[in-house]
Amino acid sequence: MDLRALEGYLGIEPNRQQARGATLKHLRLVQLAEQLAALRAEALAMYLPLPKVDRFHASTAKLRVLDGSNRSGKTTGGAFELCRMLCGCDPHDKYPKKNGRALVVGLDGDHLALMWNVCGNPGAFSIIQDEDTKLWRSVRPDRDNPLRLDPYDEAYREKWRDAPPLLPPRLITQVAWEEKAKGVPRVVKLANGWEALWRSSKGDSPQGEHWNGVWFDEHLDNEEFYREARRGIVATKETTQHMPRLFWTATPQNFNPQLSDLRDEAERGSKHVDAFRLLIADTPYLPEDEKQAFFDGLTEEEKQYRWYGLPAIAKQRVYPNYDPQGIHGCEPFSVDISRWARYVGVDPGRQHCGTVFFAVDPEEKHIWIYDAFDLQNSDALKWAGEVAARQRDMRFEAFVIDQQAGRQIRPGSAANTAQMYLSALKAADVHPKQLGPLNGFFPGTNDVAAREEALLSWLAIRGTGAFAGLPILQVMRGICPPLDKQFRDAVYRKGKRYKHNAQDILVCVEYMAGFAPQYRAPSPIVRLDATATRSVFEQFRLRERRIKNRKKNNSFQFSNV
Repeated sequence: MDLRALEGYLGIEPNRQQARGATLKHLRLVQLAEQLAALRAEALAMYLPLPKVDRFHASTAKLRVLDGSNRSGKTTGGAFELCRMLCGCDPHDKYPKKNGRALVVGLDGDHLALMWNVCGNPGAFSIIQDEDTKLWRSVRPDRDNPLRLDPYDEAYREKWRDAPPLLPPRLITQVAWEEKAKGVPRVVKLANGWEALWRSSKGDSPQGEHWNGVWFDEHLDNEEFYREARRGIVATKETTQHMPRLFWTATPQNFNPQLSDLRDEAERGSKHVDAFRLLIADTPYLPEDEKQAFFDGLTEEEKQYRWYGLPAIAKQRVYPNYDPQGIHGCEPFSVDISRWARYVGVDPGRQHCGTVFFAVDPEEKHIWIYDAFDLQNSDALKWAGEVAARQRDMRFEAFVIDQQAGRQIRPGSAANTAQMYLSALKAADVHPKQLGPLNGFFPGTNDVAAREEALLSWLAIRGTGAFAGLPILQVMRGICPPLDKQFRDAVYRKGKRYKHNAQDILVCVEYMAGFAPQYRAPSPIVRLDATATRSVFEQFRLRERRIKNRKKNNSFQFSNV
């Protein structure tokens, strides 16, 4: 409609310019008011997060975890965070306003459809017409008690309606579908230049991509998604305020050690990780009788993670009772090497070479772990040098090695790993009292279950004897933080030991537990003379020269006769 036609529609005479200008100005104001009302009626504008979820949204940490019990609002909170990001309207200004890229990952196609349903369809939360303004707003908690609903909203549940889609249709320019019939998107593009890739964790992770934001919901089947996402959110040209971020929403019943690691980092006060826990008991939107019915239908085990939000991974840990800050830990002290027997466990390898030092006191009150290290990208000579630096004036009793690694023969070498490591020890003047059958080492058992059982017995509280009430194992606190982490990371998955991170230090402890070291009085080191410490080749050449000299002397004496 052109201006003249509009004037006729409004009944404005052509020569009444002033009136026409005033009317058009009024029309523009009315138009803006209508647009503003439409914006205020969009879901992102009406959203009212619960206090814990609001703290999740406000956090500027690079990595965030939002976990907890079922039906506590985790996925909804993650969906709002994603949609605020994509629409460029995050109230805390954590993301670029336009031209960003996001990765959205769910367990499988069905789960992606659920996530898209929360973002792209009506009903992520409920709305109601305000009793005073008659405008639509979010159903809200009671201002005086956030665990209860606003009295008016509670009284008029029949007036509740589904909120509009979180992603306003006016901003979506393209949806490329993975499975349109099931509602599984693959790529979603918005008018502001943002683009979101939706992927199933049962597929392959995108490689070499850079992301401004990443959302994981629930369990990841292919953990390569996590590793690639961590690499993909390394800031390049972004400002500190708009640095790339990752957030993970999940029920802790699901198995992902990386999720547990993130929560542990947050609990240790990491400046890069924040964690928030939601409980179904804290949400006011579910009727109390529905909550009670849900609670009553759970087993005692299920209640731990489905109701109380406790990580189920603790149940899957191989050593759930290990407590380095409690009964299995002690403050560091100097081991009396003149009286205590010392043993060394080693898991050889070039990428990781874990080594743990054990001591047995004369009363055999405890097996003490007093030192450990993990050499990376190293070799036998460097390892032997580290061991020699810790030997001092008393000999180690014996060395226990991973027998599979110890028997391996590396390309280009005639000796196996155990031979190479023993030769390196001798070159460093380290001579254990006891020599084992595997080229001087005692072989650590390959029976995983047996060595786990042996270590569990070290962790158990003794019920009888002189040391009743105490475990066998004592670990000096702070001597090797990776060991504590490897104890936490040792978990079962589908009934089998699951190795997702380095465990080289922990297996040294397992090998030693299977070996069952005992107290033996230590022996001092007898320093060899220079001749004895020469290499076999040097001694052979020296012997050859002596024989030649002797023959010359004999020949000279004979010629003078």
